[in-house]
Amino acid sequence: MLKAKKQRDAFNRAWENLTDYLWCFYYDRESTAVHQARVATKRMKAQLLIFQALGEPKARPPAFKKVQKIFKHLGLIRSAQIHLARLDGYGLAGSEHGRKIHFTQTFETRRFADRYAAYVKDLKKAHAALEAGFTDLDLAVLETLLLKEMQDVERFFKKRYKNADQLHDVRKKIKNLLYVLPVLPKILRKKLLINTDYLDELQEAIGKWHDAHDVVEELRIMKYGNEQVLEELIESRHVRREEVYTLSTDFVLKATLV
Repeated sequence: MLKAKKQRDAFNRAWENLTDYLWCFYYDRESTAVHQARVATKRMKAQLLIFQALGEPKARPPAFKKVQKIFKHLGLIRSAQIHLARLDGYGLAGSEHGRKIHFTQTFETRRFADRYAAYVKDLKKAHAALEAGFTDLDLAVLETLLLKEMQDVERFFKKRYKNADQLHDVRKKIKNLLYVLPVLPKILRKKLLINTDYLDELQEAIGKWHDAHDVVEELRIMKYGNEQVLEELIESRHVRREEVYTLSTDFVLKATLV
């Protein structure tokens, strides 16, 4: 049995991280706090998906919508941060496209500051409802659910063609597993035999490929004129994709501890 208290404790640790990083961003404009707040939210989202909704996204508690709203707002800021850093790497942060992204970052940061007090109130209301939703869970139910999640990932990597959105989605599934596995009792983790080091390496490889893909698409949107640089980036994207394909070969064998 996975006790409700253990689930709540893990959830509250992530919740404290979220509120701390939101405070840091509001008061200090600490750019890394945006990323860390989103990581904390993803961790809670995974816990709610598995422990309360039992793998059904539509069954996730309605109170999480208040958290999701903040998550999406931070996503606008984080996306602008990432894009500006990429453009800066090619000396394009001062371009017209770069200036537009910088405006978005500044505008959304100010909008966040204006809404911070309201966000804090929303979070307090949501926390009470979400925390109350944890109940004792039978380990057999969790085992079946998590094995199904692993099988979904396995089926995906058996497919010959994988586009950007599909790879991004399967990365989310892998990260969900990585977020909830530490909360499980040791007896269940031993029974599942999931190689978390391998899963982490795989999701990291997918993330690097996705970053390379986004750079190419971003420069194409800008109608970037340096064909040599574009060709080098396209080749880099290809290399990253092949790394994912190689790493995901024999997924079941690599993802299972022996």
